[in-house]
Amino acid sequence: MNTGANIGCSLNAEVLAILRNLLVEKGDLLGFDVAFSGSSANVANALRACGSSVGLFGLVGHHSMRTDLLKLAAKWANFPLPTLLDVLTDTSIAVIPYDKQSDKTTVAGAKGEIVQEKVRRALRQLRKFLDKNPDAFGVMTGFRKEELPFAKVVFEKTPVGKRVLCPREAFCRDSAFESFLSSVDCLVVNETEFGGAGGNAANLINRGPRVVVVTKGRTGGEFYVRGENAVAYEPHVVTHMEATGTGDWFLGSFISYLDLAGENFLTATSATIKKAVVFAARVAGQKADIPGGSKGPSVELIRRLLCEE
Repeated sequence: MNTGANIGCSLNAEVLAILRNLLVEKGDLLGFDVAFSGSSANVANALRACGSSVGLFGLVGHHSMRTDLLKLAAKWANFPLPTLLDVLTDTSIAVIPYDKQSDKTTVAGAKGEIVQEKVRRALRQLRKFLDKNPDAFGVMTGFRKEELPFAKVVFEKTPVGKRVLCPREAFCRDSAFESFLSSVDCLVVNETEFGGAGGNAANLINRGPRVVVVTKGRTGGEFYVRGENAVAYEPHVVTHMEATGTGDWFLGSFISYLDLAGENFLTATSATIKKAVVFAARVAGQKADIPGGSKGPSVELIRRLLCEE
């Protein structure tokens, strides 16, 4: 049964500037696009493209022009307006210059700081949001230590077996990371984040998660299931480019595979998890050729990849 996923909390409007080259001169701007992005929004876009239902929340600043831009981007993307928690000094924004000639992208932007006196009210709002779909997967991705109270509420409200964490490297190196792992069922990290977390999957699994996935970009990756040996998977890169958001689309399609199969990270066998990982790697391989975090493979292509599993 498709129960979907509740996702937070990195959310922003993404401005993709298409340039003749990154050494900007007069006349080099070929066009631009405003999209609905941020790590959690990218994951949500991937889940929705795969056929899962999505609930999305993000931290924003009050009465910010950037918030208006975010709402507009969500409207253009035909995405249900996410739950916006007014807790930052300003709404996040990302600017991605995209070199049309060489397929290079860079990311610049700004993220507001949390206003502590607003947190309690925002947490009440978050609990109400989560109560709308209590059986969904709970996914926290791209968040900072300062956002840990929101992650705790999400995982308190999420059924055991459906709590997924994809943290930033800085949080992996923090002492709070180890204690929080007891609330996690699946940990998804890249090589850098894995190193920050100690680089030992067995130690991580002993602290909580049954499943640990380590992505390695162009060389594939590996996953670990409690009580079993590591399993490697092959990359499915279709291009020399690796666009912003590729890892987010891997995460979203990985969770969606289990969601659509009626599985979770406690019930799924190692064989099922491998199928989910391989499917996610194929989706990410297709995404790698598409600039901008929010945009990914077409629904038709994803369905074809899903049928191949």
